[in-house]
Amino acid sequence: MKSATPARTERYDRAGNRQSIVLPQPTTLSSPTNPLNPPNHGSDFAPLKRGPNVREGVGSYFCRMHHLLCLGDSYTIGEAVLLTESFPYQTVQRLRRAGLSFAAPEIIAKTGWTTDELLQHLEGYPLLPRYDFVTLLIGVNNQYRGYAVEQFEKEFALLLTKAIGLAASPQEVFVLSIPDWGATPFAAGRDTQKISTEIAHYNHLAYNICTQNAVSFLHTASSFGVVKNNAALTACDGLHPSAKELEQWSATLAAALQQRL
Repeated sequence: MKSATPARTERYDRAGNRQSIVLPQPTTLSSPTNPLNPPNHGSDFAPLKRGPNVREGVGSYFCRMHHLLCLGDSYTIGEAVLLTESFPYQTVQRLRRAGLSFAAPEIIAKTGWTTDELLQHLEGYPLLPRYDFVTLLIGVNNQYRGYAVEQFEKEFALLLTKAIGLAASPQEVFVLSIPDWGATPFAAGRDTQKISTEIAHYNHLAYNICTQNAVSFLHTASSFGVVKNNAALTACDGLHPSAKELEQWSATLAAALQQRL
C-alpha cells in the first residue's frame, strides 16, 4: 500500500522569500478513549454488547441513560421529607446502585393538586417527547375535597392516556395506589372509616382503569394503613409518609422497573 503524500503549504518570510512547509499527517486514534475506532487488543477494550440498556452506533460504548417522569401531588414530591427522600429519587438511587444509568427524575406534582389541576398543568408543559418510564399517583385531594367520584374516574382516565402517550408503551407506565390517610394522626377526630372506604373505592376505580389499559397498578401504600401502630411511617406533619415508608414504595417501584429493562 502506498504511503500518503505529505501535505504541503506555502508561506512567505518578511523578506518576501517563499517557504515550503510539510504539514504533519493526521493520525487515527485507536484507543479505549476513542470509541469510533476501538482497538483490537482483546476483551479489555472490546465495546459493550448492544442491548436494551445500551445505545446503538457510537453510543454502543456507553450505558443508555434512562428517564423517569413522575406525575402526582404531595405524595410524589415527598411533602415533609427531603427531596432526595421522595419515592422518585429513592427509586432512581436504587436503580443506580443496581448498575443502571438513570437521570434525575422529572417530577410534575404539587401539594393539594387534584386530577383536574394536574391535567391543566400538563397542558403546554415542555415535556420530552418520550420517557422510559412514567408514574402516576393522584386522587387523594379529590377525595379530601369531596369531589364527585365520577369526576375522578373521568379525569384519571385522561391522565393515564397522557401518561401512556409519553411512554414507549402501556407496560412502561406504573400507577401507585393512594395512601389511606384516614389511618394517620392527622385524621384524628374525623370519620376515619368513611375516609378509608372512599380511598379504597378510588383505588378500585384506578385499578380497573389500569387493567383496561394494560398498565401496572402497584399497591405501594398498603403498608401505610398500619401507621397508627408505627409512628415511624409518617413524616413530622403526621399526614404524609416518612422517608422510611417511602423507601418501601421505592423498593416496589424499582423492582417493577427493573423487570422492564
